[in-house]
Amino acid sequence: AMYTTNIRCISVAPFDCNMVVSMRYIPFEVLKLTHDMCGSYPLSHGAPVWVGDPKRIGINAITDPPEIGDYAAPSEGDVPVFWGCGVTTQNALTSAKLNKVFTHYPGHMFITDLQAQPETIAPSEMVVFSRTPHVEVSFVSVQTADVINKLQVLVSKDLNNRGVSKLVVAGDLLKSCLYLSQADRVAIISEFPCNYEFEVPNETDGIPGVFGVAKVLSQLGKKVTLLHSGDKMGAILRKCLSVFDWSKEGIELKSLASIEAMAACNQGSEYLFDCLVAIEHSGPAKDGKYYTMKGHDISELCMQVATEVNGKQVYKKSICVGDGGNEWGMGKVNEKVIKYVDKGELIGSADSADFLISAGVSNWGGYAIAAGVIAARECDVHRRYVMCGVGHQFWVLDKKVFFSKEEQRELLSIMAELGMRDGMSKELGLRVDGLDINVHEKVIDEIIDIVVGDNNISV
Repeated sequence: AMYTTNIRCISVAPFDCNMVVSMRYIPFEVLKLTHDMCGSYPLSHGAPVWVGDPKRIGINAITDPPEIGDYAAPSEGDVPVFWGCGVTTQNALTSAKLNKVFTHYPGHMFITDLQAQPETIAPSEMVVFSRTPHVEVSFVSVQTADVINKLQVLVSKDLNNRGVSKLVVAGDLLKSCLYLSQADRVAIISEFPCNYEFEVPNETDGIPGVFGVAKVLSQLGKKVTLLHSGDKMGAILRKCLSVFDWSKEGIELKSLASIEAMAACNQGSEYLFDCLVAIEHSGPAKDGKYYTMKGHDISELCMQVATEVNGKQVYKKSICVGDGGNEWGMGKVNEKVIKYVDKGELIGSADSADFLISAGVSNWGGYAIAAGVIAARECDVHRRYVMCGVGHQFWVLDKKVFFSKEEQRELLSIMAELGMRDGMSKELGLRVDGLDINVHEKVIDEIIDIVVGDNNISV
């Protein structure tokens, strides 16, 4: 069964077309085996370009009969798997409007007596995001997966002894990085008004992590929306964004109140955002109230992102980063928060996340996401899947795409000028979570060391 997708092929005049794919149903249990076996023959069809939901690649439905070819009904547990198809060349030739061409007829191929020799490929890992309502997976080399898992170990260092190292969900950083690599539209938010005594109640943890993620995603051509609670926080984000010299194309600022209008304008998609990233964002406890680590009620200062507006889902997946148990998404490990975090029974967030990153400082979690996305996009196994399946052409990342120590220092200086304080010491200055700037700069150095290592990656 063959279908035309929304995946744009790289145009070379006069040839211009979308990719045509062949679809076969494959049992879930052998998806990775199928990927690896086919990937060993890159000069034939190679590895699948997409697995799962056909709508993601522009196929509204798997029809009987199909667009081209013959239909084969699935068995229970089967997953639609898509390969690049030779019919793509016929569409390319049609677009060129040539007088005469010779090509193959769809579904009519022959087997020769020439032996195809499999190539040695990097050992891969299949990462499963979900199995319902559609199977969502990604592929990455074992080496790159190991790099990203090392990042999780690094950033979960609990220097403030808050019990956060006990809250780590194994594999969720890897899932977060790969999911963001494949996403198109990403919203990011960070507001935790723990400094309720001051005119600007939001702390210095969170915003640097937001910009670390936004920088990488925007340089990869994704549409990034920075969400905020209103005019005051919007002005702070706008001022912070202005200090950076990298391209801001693709980044927009929107208030939470504008989501309804955004949903009304976006009728072509089931979701407003592919993914929502919350870094150090306040989450409601079981009683519906919002608390600081010391148990102070700050509910009047907190706003949450709606999950649905006028029947449209706001986001498909959520990635949440926290360092204390009371942040949005920490409900995924609420039992551990109660067990290991002081006042966890009272302050623990009840809201869960699809993917949760527990970090010693939430900014570090944001930096780990940014570095992990870079590592994933430099991985041959993952890059092929993203380029061919989602149609993301591989942008050559600038060597300075990762959030630098200098940018962190400059951003914290601006935040202090704007009245944002350290959430623990309540000081204005270059401190986050009671830790001096030198501690945070060392973490950035260690993240870069892990990602660069022996992997020949520039950050």
